[in-house]
Amino acid sequence: MTKTVLLVLLLTGMGGQNPPVPIEVSLGEKFILKAGREAVVLGTQFRFKFNRVVQDSRCPEGVVCVWQGNGQVHIDWERSHGRLISVLLNTGIAPADAECGGYQVSLVALRPAAKPDVVIDPEEYEAVLMVKSVATESR
Repeated sequence: MTKTVLLVLLLTGMGGQNPPVPIEVSLGEKFILKAGREAVVLGTQFRFKFNRVVQDSRCPEGVVCVWQGNGQVHIDWERSHGRLISVLLNTGIAPADAECGGYQVSLVALRPAAKPDVVIDPEEYEAVLMVKSVATESR
């Protein structure tokens, strides 16, 4: 009986999870990436993965703070030929963006907003990002 159940689970795909398919995004447009998810940028050889929030000291909504605080995210930036760089981007301090190969990735926002006395589940975080060509901007 146990062997039959295991065989059914394996054949139906319930024995393991397939990795999520990366979302496709366009240059110059904001996109939302959930923690642990990946995006590929159309027209480039880039893939981004939002690994996790490293720290979140943002001022909670409805609270008066001395400073805005900071949310820091860990992003992997990979070219199709395998070059990988890891970057830390911030919401309240520099750097909020990073450059590589004539392109720039920027952390536009971190969601959800901080709330008083609420601990955000790490899987609930979303990074609002944008990738643009730096070469076209300097013309």
